[in-house]
Amino acid sequence: MNENNLTLLLNVIKNKGNIMVLSRQQLSFRQIAELTEQAVIDGYIGYTDNKIILTDLGESFLASHLDTTKKRNKAEWIELDFKNKIKPFPKNEVFLPNRSEFSF
Repeated sequence: MNENNLTLLLNVIKNKGNIMVLSRQQLSFRQIAELTEQAVIDGYIGYTDNKIILTDLGESFLASHLDTTKKRNKAEWIELDFKNKIKPFPKNEVFLPNRSEFSF
């Protein structure tokens, strides 16, 4: 089990977040379900009153590994915008964009 994916899963459960965070890590929904099942078996999460909650073991694991999921490098979390990129023009030329060509 990947510790980074487990940390993200536990963080999503704790904050009642969206599992799309895990799908952005190239995990399929089947892999997310298997990760959740393995976390239940290992004792990191549990079910009570039809809710998924973190156990004490899950809370301590999340507290110790949460700093490792922070992305410090901008290239890892900011995607390049290629569709609005324009080619360089000479210095003596003025560029006036058409408003319908750009989407902001």
